Amino acid sequence: MNNYYTLIYLIREWNRKLINTVFSEAISARKNTLELYFNDTSNAYRITFSSDPQRTAVFIDRFQAPRRGNVADFFAALRGKTLKSIELAKNDRIITFNFDDEQKLTFLLFGGKANALLSSNGNITEAFKREEALIDKALPTGSPAVGNIPSEVKDPFRAAVQINPLLPRGVLKVWANLHLYGKSIDEITEKIQILSQSLLQFAHPHFDGHYGFSIFDPLLLNVSHPKTFDSVNDGVAYAFYNEVRETDFISRKAQIRKKLDQVETKLDSALTELDNIGKAVDKSTEYEQIGHLLIAQQYLKAEDDVIEISDFYADGAIRKISIKPDLSMVQNAERYYEKSRSAKKSYEVAKVRAVSLKEKKDLVSQVIADFDDIKFIKDLEKWLSKNEQLLAQFGLGSKGEGQVQVGYRTFEVGGYSIRVGKNAQGNDELLRISHKEDIWLHARGVSGSHVVIGMNRNQGFPQKNIIEKAAAIAGIFSKMKGSSLVPVIFTKRKYVRKPKGAPAGAAKVDREEVILVEPGLPEDK
Repeated sequence: MNNYYTLIYLIREWNRKLINTVFSEAISARKNTLELYFNDTSNAYRITFSSDPQRTAVFIDRFQAPRRGNVADFFAALRGKTLKSIELAKNDRIITFNFDDEQKLTFLLFGGKANALLSSNGNITEAFKREEALIDKALPTGSPAVGNIPSEVKDPFRAAVQINPLLPRGVLKVWANLHLYGKSIDEITEKIQILSQSLLQFAHPHFDGHYGFSIFDPLLLNVSHPKTFDSVNDGVAYAFYNEVRETDFISRKAQIRKKLDQVETKLDSALTELDNIGKAVDKSTEYEQIGHLLIAQQYLKAEDDVIEISDFYADGAIRKISIKPDLSMVQNAERYYEKSRSAKKSYEVAKVRAVSLKEKKDLVSQVIADFDDIKFIKDLEKWLSKNEQLLAQFGLGSKGEGQVQVGYRTFEVGGYSIRVGKNAQGNDELLRISHKEDIWLHARGVSGSHVVIGMNRNQGFPQKNIIEKAAAIAGIFSKMKGSSLVPVIFTKRKYVRKPKGAPAGAAKVDREEVILVEPGLPEDK
C-alpha cells in the first residue's frame, strides 16, 4: 500500500483533484489514524493517513463529515491555506504537500517512523506523533534507496531486491518465483530494469488474497481473476480496509477462542474434581471398616485423640485411628459411619454429574474444532449467529458474563449476506461497518432493526426477490411485526447518516424507496 511505485500513481491521481483545494482541518479519533479535510468551491475531500507500522498508508477516502466528539485536532496553522503542489521524494516514501504560505505537510510512510509533520523554513512546527522529540528539529530528508548489482546469484529474489530495493517485496517474491529462477545475473538485471520501467509507465491496480494490493500486471503473476480497481487510490483504500477487517477478525477470533478455552479449562477442572470425588468410594469402605473396629473395641477408654487397636482386617496388625476423646467409642464409630455414608452419596452424585459434564466437554471440544476452521470474517459472523443459543449455555451468549459481543445477526439469502441489528447499539454498529454501496432497509415510520444487504462494493441492486426478503426481515424485526403488510424503506447505505447528537440507533435517510411486504424470516418465504 505504501510502496514507492504506488505512491507515484497516488500523487498523479491526487494532483488532478487536490491542487488548489483549501485545507480545513485534521482530526484523529483513533490511534495511529489521521483524517485530513480539503475542499474547493464544488468538492470536499477526506484523506486518511495511517501511521500503524503494520499497515502504513495514505489515500483519499470516501467522504464523511468530521467527527466533533472525542477527537484530537492537528495542524490548525494550515486552516484556510491553499494546497499548491504535491511532491514525492526521489527514491523514498516521503510525500510533501506544499501550501501557498510556504508551509509544508510531510508524510513519512516507512515502518515504525511513519508520521505526519508540519514544517516551516525546514523546521518541524508540529507532529502527529512524537511531537516533543521532533519539534524545532530539521525536517527529515529520508534515506533514498540505492540499488546495486550483486556479483553472483544465490537467491534470485534477494538479487532482485538488491538491484531495485524500491520494488514491493511481497509481490516481487511471487514474480521472482515465476520469472527469475535459473537466470544469470545479467538476465535478472535486464528483467528487473524492464519491470521497473513498466511500473513507471503503466499501473494495473488490483488485489489478490495471496500478496494483497499491487500495480503489477496480473498476467505477469499468473493471476487470472484478481479484484481490479479504476484507480490506484481506490485499490489502496480497499487494501487498507481489508487489512483492518482482517486484523479485527483475528482479534475477535482470538478473544472468542480465549473464552472458549476458559470454558474448556473449567470443565476439565470440574471433571478432575469429580474424578477425585469418585475415588471417595474407596474411602467409604475404609471409614466403614474403622467404624466396625471401634464398635468391636467399644470398651476402650481413650485419653488421647489417637488410639492404637488391633486391626482384624489386616491380620491383627496395630492400627492408629484418629478419634475425639470426649466421645465414646460407639459415638466415634458413628462419626466414621456417617463419613462412609457421605462418601457414598458424593460418589453417586459425582457419577451423574460427570456424565453431564463429559457431554458438555465433548460439545465444547466440537465447538472449538468447528471454530478453528473459520478462516474469514463472514464465516465468523455466520458461526456466531448459528451458535448463539449454544454459546449462551456456556455463559458466552448475549446475557452471559464474558459475553461475545455481536451487535447484529446474519441471514444468508440467495447468496447475499443480510445483517440485522439486535438493538440500538447494534444498529449503530451496523451503520458504521457497512459499505456505501450496501443496501439499507428499515420499517417505515416505526422503531425497529436496521437491515443491511451486503453488496461487496457492487454499485447495483440485488434482484427484487432479495430486496423483498430483506424487507420482510426488516418488518418482522420492527414494531409492525404483527401486521399483515409492512411498508419498508430501502436505499443505498451512502444515503443514510447518523445525525450529530442523535440517540443510539437513530438515522436520517436522504433518499429512499418504499416496498410493501408481509413480515417474516427467510425460512418462511
